[in-house]
Amino acid sequence: MRQDLLEFVKAAIRNPMEVASVFPTSRALAERMLNLVDLERPGKVAEVGVGTGAITKYIAPRLKDSKRYIGVELNSDMVHYMRQTFPELHFEEAPAESLAQLTGGERVTTVVSSLPWTVFSPELQKRTLTGIHDALAENGRFVTYVCLNAAWYPQAQHFGGLLNGMFRSVTKSPIEWKNVPPAFVYLCTK
Repeated sequence: MRQDLLEFVKAAIRNPMEVASVFPTSRALAERMLNLVDLERPGKVAEVGVGTGAITKYIAPRLKDSKRYIGVELNSDMVHYMRQTFPELHFEEAPAESLAQLTGGERVTTVVSSLPWTVFSPELQKRTLTGIHDALAENGRFVTYVCLNAAWYPQAQHFGGLLNGMFRSVTKSPIEWKNVPPAFVYLCTK
């Protein structure tokens, strides 16, 4: 078994409230997300909920300057794995809500998220989204996804409402069927 997949499955079993699926994000979903944002745009790029790098491995080649990147992950085993796997990138072990503090007040132009929003309580959703929103520059972009199997959960409905109340513009992509489970992407502009 690939090391990244093994680490991801171990984390999902140990911490099911931190990892919403035992399947990492597919290439198709990662590319759908990244095609919605401009990683060449000046400014800092943040990835929250980096896991074992299912999206990071597609972000890294698109960055002209790896010093613009900060990855945030709560799980210490995953942070350790990511630091070994992507030594050119910077990773912090911290909650996503602390993003503004982690960037030293420097505004972020793009935030890419794999956070398991539908397992978060409404309070944690709001606190985390507020932290991400506060870290974003004006016209900054936030991209995340929700898995189709959880789209009708009350937490998913609450999350959609928070996005619409917090961001100037919120769009939803068509379903990405080449992901397990299928998912759709939210693109939000501050």
